[in-house]
Amino acid sequence: MQAVILAGGKAERLKPYSLVVPKTLMPIGQLTILEIILRQLSSQGFTRVTLLLSHMSDHVIHFLDQNPALKSLLSIDLIEEHIPGGTAGGLTLIKDPEDHFLVMNGDILTSLDFADFFWFHLQQEANISVASYPYPISIPYGVLEIDEKGYLKEIREKPVISYPVSMGIYACSKRVVELIRDNESLDFPTLIQRVLDRNERIRIFSRDCLWLDVGNPDSLIEANRIFSSRMSDFLPVET
Repeated sequence: MQAVILAGGKAERLKPYSLVVPKTLMPIGQLTILEIILRQLSSQGFTRVTLLLSHMSDHVIHFLDQNPALKSLLSIDLIEEHIPGGTAGGLTLIKDPEDHFLVMNGDILTSLDFADFFWFHLQQEANISVASYPYPISIPYGVLEIDEKGYLKEIREKPVISYPVSMGIYACSKRVVELIRDNESLDFPTLIQRVLDRNERIRIFSRDCLWLDVGNPDSLIEANRIFSSRMSDFLPVET
């Protein structure tokens, strides 16, 4: 099984940390996000990983060179994007992709079972599958439910509403890459819309799991807190 990790973003929201460290090497406990992801993928049966690099790529290359044990877990291919291709455009640079492969952002801390998600995708015969997470939004006021005549029916004090959001984790058919032009800068939402416009199958995968987009300093602190207290949820095998 093949996985592609999108590791080339500048991580503007993570400044000032991202001025000296690329987002995939942000520290989570004694590890980095990249190390956690690679160990998860290896333990779940993935054998081939492609890293799409751009911003501060030399830091990631040096990190892997200094950690040969990580490189022994999987076959790791490094691809440098000299022209930023967005979250989807760089997929055209992968040589001989497998018929179906996993794609994920490189700044995610999650307990999602990637293999479970990938097998779901294969069984559904989808062109793209999207991992979904119920993202809660707390409303700090009393919410009024009003009928068609303008009378109050109910008041709900400080409700929490959840919406299904993309986890930044996808499973793709190789045929989807054919929808991306060479050297095109393209993000995944636009690629997904192209697939929808062709009336092709896109499936949503939702499971109870932990998920955090480590996209800003506050979420980095939260990721460290969660990981330190629930490490076995992320790395069930001996590290």
